Amino acid sequence: MAHLATGKPDELIDLATLTGAATVALGPYAAAIMGTDQDLVGRVVGAGARVGERLVPFPLYEEYRHAMRSDVADIKNSGSRPGGAQKGAIFIREFTAGVPWAHLDIAPVAYLDKDEGTSALQPRGASGFGVRTLLEYLTTRS
Repeated sequence: MAHLATGKPDELIDLATLTGAATVALGPYAAAIMGTDQDLVGRVVGAGARVGERLVPFPLYEEYRHAMRSDVADIKNSGSRPGGAQKGAIFIREFTAGVPWAHLDIAPVAYLDKDEGTSALQPRGASGFGVRTLLEYLTTRS
């Protein structure tokens, strides 16, 4: 299995419009964040808060991983519908090789097609959500 961590980074942060499940849970007001390192998750949430991008931590219970077992593969890329955002993140986690990792499911806020939920930081259309958070995180990282 190829790994995201092949170059041995100190940490990994990914952004993806991964699931509709995060949209159902949060509406157009925040993105979900999950990860293997709660300190990293907390720092990213803090960076988002400083720039006006809301991130809501979701749990990654191992029971979600069990629902993705497969008879023919290491893991299947979907499980049952409940916990869909977490199952998508757990699929990505399989490729992180134990490197501290945070995943932002930006599906709820990546593109806003209605006036509901829009603001100066999240205008109608493609929002660029997450870019400000990553810039803040990287420029203030010690």
